[in-house]
Amino acid sequence: MLQDLMKEHGIEIEPEELEKVRAGERQRDDERRHPCAVAGSEYAKAVGGWFGSARPRLQERGEMLASQLRMALPSADPHGDARRLGDATEVIQWYQHQIVVKLMRAIGSVRREEERDLCLDGSDADGSAKVALIGIDRSLAAWSELLRQLPDEEDRILSLLAALSRLSRDVEAAFPGARAFVRPGFDTGDAAGV
Repeated sequence: MLQDLMKEHGIEIEPEELEKVRAGERQRDDERRHPCAVAGSEYAKAVGGWFGSARPRLQERGEMLASQLRMALPSADPHGDARRLGDATEVIQWYQHQIVVKLMRAIGSVRREEERDLCLDGSDADGSAKVALIGIDRSLAAWSELLRQLPDEEDRILSLLAALSRLSRDVEAAFPGARAFVRPGFDTGDAAGV
């Protein structure tokens, strides 16, 4: 249909350019099918599902913390728990999709270097994989906090923790230099590298 519309309006694309577009589409499909990208996508969907169904439990927890605050119980820390609960949900939702996006960039960087027969140091791939690993680490900590505060969600949260742990292991295997990669301006404090 697009080709018919283009012909109708006198737009012509050179076959070489069309092949470049198709090659880029095939590459993105390959990146999406990489085991790490598949696992990252499945995790993102599972997070969305969890938040969709856990909304009542989160509201319940908020009401319980508000009640603890009104009662001024000496053994409770409703302010701290509310802050930690809010921080944990923000962290999880911040990295929910970013993890897979960074993994796909890392996967694509490796492929581009291989296709161009470049002898690069893999810094783009390792840097992107490191950002994904940081997101995984922070998400693991955030899920642990949610598990502490929502023990009734244990089975579902443990499942998400297990998925993230497996993904972390697989990313480290696929990108062995990622954890050691030094991001200028972030890991060094050198603002010139930003």
